[in-house]
Amino acid sequence: MCPGTMDFKIIKEKKFAFEGITGDIDIIGMVSCGGCPGKKAIYRLVDVV
Repeated sequence: MCPGTMDFKIIKEKKFAFEGITGDIDIIGMVSCGGCPGKKAIYRLVDVV
């Protein structure tokens, strides 16, 4: 199960989609993707396509 570690880090640092947000960001919920594939992402994508 994904603990959302990288997601929370990106939100805290206001990077990528969160760039330009000047106010505080409040997280009110989280839906886990089921685990980050990491280095296996390409192989999993190939299986789907």
